[in-house]
Amino acid sequence: MQTLHRYLEKVLGPQVPPQEMPGAKLRGLPAFLAGGYRFREWPFLGQELVLAETDIPAADVSATELRGHARQLAAHLGRPVVFVLAGVEPYQRNRLVQLGVPFIVPEQQ
Repeated sequence: MQTLHRYLEKVLGPQVPPQEMPGAKLRGLPAFLAGGYRFREWPFLGQELVLAETDIPAADVSATELRGHARQLAAHLGRPVVFVLAGVEPYQRNRLVQLGVPFIVPEQQ
């Protein structure tokens, strides 16, 4: 997460670092979501966001699946979700944008 924080500060200026989300907030999530991501809370522009970071290669998860994950997570957590992805191919990036799925690819965006 340090890499992400450094990247956010490089791009956006000084930022409050993302904080690990307490496990109690994740109770009730389906196991594939709770175990598939590392969750951080991050205040940005007056809005509390959830950063969902995964090491799963973006090629192994479709943009449509990520949109579904984002909807489930946002409904459960009551906040917008932004995915932190390790890498995204150009066609995947375009598809994520088309579907309105918020994402960050540190050092590549």
